[in-house]
Amino acid sequence: MNSLEIIENAFKETELEKLNNKIRDIGDLLEGSYLCREEVIKAINYLFEHVKNYEDETIIENILNVSLNIMNAYKIFSGFDLNSLISQMDRMSYECISYVLTFLGYSRDTQYIKIIEHFLNIEELKEDVEEAMAEITYRIN
Repeated sequence: MNSLEIIENAFKETELEKLNNKIRDIGDLLEGSYLCREEVIKAINYLFEHVKNYEDETIIENILNVSLNIMNAYKIFSGFDLNSLISQMDRMSYECISYVLTFLGYSRDTQYIKIIEHFLNIEELKEDVEEAMAEITYRIN
């Protein structure tokens, strides 16, 4: 069973607590696997796509946390489709927006600067915005 099939099977779970545990298990499994860059990107993009399907903040935060942990495990920080997350930011908690800001910064894509700057006046996110901007600046220089 490949990584996408594992993720697909997990998201068939309808009980939120069990789903949350399965998402954590996916993270543990994928972090410890040997995936190529393309597989990592596909798996994380698939996880990102599922954010829109949930209102439960714990599920959303878990998806984002697992995604970040996988990125860190493989040292792959760009190449992801972040549009599915950007479109959901207005309904996310500050904790979840913090993850998205991190992904935007890691992307090295200057097209996201305006989106990042949009959150600069929110005190709870100011540090996250500054870090995301520093990442983009560092990675493009």
